[in-house]
Amino acid sequence: MNKKNLTFRPLSITWILLIISVFIFIILTIYGIIISIINNYYSNYIAYFFLFILLIFLIYEIIRLSFSGRICFKNEFIFVPSDWFDVNNRIQYKCIINYKDIKSIKIIASANNSKNERIAFRLSILSIKKYFEITTYDDTVNRICINHYTKKQIIKILNEINLRIKDFNNSTVINIDEVMKDWYSFGHYKDLA
Repeated sequence: MNKKNLTFRPLSITWILLIISVFIFIILTIYGIIISIINNYYSNYIAYFFLFILLIFLIYEIIRLSFSGRICFKNEFIFVPSDWFDVNNRIQYKCIINYKDIKSIKIIASANNSKNERIAFRLSILSIKKYFEITTYDDTVNRICINHYTKKQIIKILNEINLRIKDFNNSTVINIDEVMKDWYSFGHYKDLA
């Protein structure tokens, strides 16, 4: 019953490229500030101020991206924190799902957020996302965004859920092959749920 806490973070190639590109922009901004100070390229302090603001923004973005999309396995529940977007643009809302309550899991594709609400500002019609849709015994539906996870990670997450729900005498058994069929059908988002 007392399993180790476990956290999964997105590892898809698009996610990694996004993190790397923000990191490169941070390095270039720091380099620009240092070269400007050394060579006195800017006689005006306003340019330093804007470069400093850009640097702060990029550091914030790398921190925000590194904390978004986590799936945490705690002793008695799955915990997914809200992403750091503002409320109108949020994709993932905070979600806590007890292992003993899990009835079924499937993978869906949707242009909406994890509460199945329209995302206000983003081009969400063009940005279809994959979700675990976890239904509990009281028919509550929870969504966890899995858009930036690899196939291998999804299988590990499903295996971990199976192991943990068994510890809570939950009779549900997640058929990983069946769930992964949805992963493949929504791979190119041909059919929306």
